Amino acid sequence: MKIESVLFFLIAFLLFVVYSFASNNGYVTISLNVSAAWWNDSINLGGTANYTDGRPISSSDVAVKLDGTTYCTTQTDSNGFWNCNFRAPLELGAYTLTVNITNTTHSFSNSTTLNVKLNYGEIPIGQTERVVYEQPMLIQEPTGRVRIVWARVKIWRGL
Repeated sequence: MKIESVLFFLIAFLLFVVYSFASNNGYVTISLNVSAAWWNDSINLGGTANYTDGRPISSSDVAVKLDGTTYCTTQTDSNGFWNCNFRAPLELGAYTLTVNITNTTHSFSNSTTLNVKLNYGEIPIGQTERVVYEQPMLIQEPTGRVRIVWARVKIWRGL
C-alpha cells in the first residue's frame, strides 16, 4: 500500500508541474488611433498578445467590446498582432473598451477607456476675458432621439 501511495503522489506532482508550465499567463496591449472621438468616427485599434515568457499568442480569437457589446472580431496573426476597425457609438460618453483574446486553452483580456465627445479646439490656459451667449434649442441626435440642449457660443481673449 505504501508503494501505491508514493506512486499516486508522484503522478499527482508530475501532473501539477506539467499543468503549471502549460498554463502560462499572458498580456494584451491596446493601441487606439484616438483617445477621444466624435460619434460615428472611425476607430482603428490594434495591439499584441504575448505570453509572459515573450512567445506570441498566435491564431487566437479577438473580440473588441464597448460596455459589453461586441463591436469587432478578428484573429491574432503568427506574431500575436491583431487589429480592428469600427465606428464610435452614436451617443456621447465614456465607454469601457475591452479586448478579449481566447484560444483553446487560455483567455486573456485588457481594457481602456474610449471617450466619445465633442472636440472643437484648445481650452484656454491662464487668465482670459470671455463672453458666453446661451440659447436653448431642440436637436435630433443621429439615433433619432430629440433633446433640449443649451447652445453656447464662447468668445475669449487671452490677457
